[in-house]
Amino acid sequence: MIRAQRYIVWFISATLVAVAVFYAVKVFRKTDTGLDPEIAACLKSKGLKFYGTYSCSNCLEQKKILGGYLKSVLYIECTQNPVLCENANIKRVPTWEFLDGSRHEGVLQINDLLSRIECASTSQPIISPVPTL
Repeated sequence: MIRAQRYIVWFISATLVAVAVFYAVKVFRKTDTGLDPEIAACLKSKGLKFYGTYSCSNCLEQKKILGGYLKSVLYIECTQNPVLCENANIKRVPTWEFLDGSRHEGVLQINDLLSRIECASTSQPIISPVPTL
């Protein structure tokens, strides 16, 4: 009888541990990037070019503001590609170049960028982080 009780206790314990591990993995696994797929697709479709350098603090701020959406735009590193930046007549970084040829020099908040290129989302509006000084 004692042996049977041990097996039952062991089985219940093992089952509880397995269930706990299953839920822990499910909860802690990052399955959602937090990015709106509509916005990411829109950014890709607009042919945006973002010129910057590694040493530019405003460029770093711009990258931080974009977060995961940075992968949805063409980032051109002027330190590694000086000819591209020279041919594009880039005088200051960060510089945004839009499909129509217009430009914006300086940091753009994500909502301003989305408004400028007419990307809208059906989900909540994106709030850019407040830059730290």
